[in-house]
Amino acid sequence: MGSRLPKSNTEFWRDKRAKNQARDQRQLAALDFLGWESLVVWECDIKASQGVPASVREYLGEPTKAPPSAG
Repeated sequence: MGSRLPKSNTEFWRDKRAKNQARDQRQLAALDFLGWESLVVWECDIKASQGVPASVREYLGEPTKAPPSAG
């Protein structure tokens, strides 16, 4: 989410952002209560990194090799 508010209808967008942030915090708290770990990834982070951001790779851990398939 950009840091600048649009010049038109500013109050609407300020209110919308505040409600979205409150909703996101409630959802993260609910997931935490259920025992889930969460990682928030912003679209701008993905675009800037041209792929999977380091924070996602770190969160998920090193990939493991799949065992050879029996055939």
